Amino acid sequence: MALQNEDIVNTKTNVRNLDEKIILSKAELNRISQENLKMESQLKSYGDKVPVIELENRIKSVQDEIKDLKTRINSFKSANTRVISKEERQKADKELEKYAKKLKAYRRIGKEMVAAILENSNIKKKDLVEDLCLVLD
Repeated sequence: MALQNEDIVNTKTNVRNLDEKIILSKAELNRISQENLKMESQLKSYGDKVPVIELENRIKSVQDEIKDLKTRINSFKSANTRVISKEERQKADKELEKYAKKLKAYRRIGKEMVAAILENSNIKKKDLVEDLCLVLD
């Protein structure tokens, strides 16, 4: 009878231990299920995003563009081109603008002179321009 009582006690403790393991397993299962649902919702939200393959293609195209730009930079450097500062560029632009204004003024004066000559003569404009070797744009 003492042996049966020990067996009953051992069986009860085994059942309690198994019940505890079941409870812990259920808690772990619930936690994993919640994580799974959370990950599924994240995965659905990524459905509207750009696919990885497309991103890889874009990265590859940008890397190719960078290589092309580097080769262009190296070709500029190797072609003995002179790099100028912003101040030098601005100075050159101002000078170009000054000469462009002068050119417009000279063209206007030239056209006025041709018009004045044509008023007092019987020569056609085309013939006068050819005789004087003028270029009127």
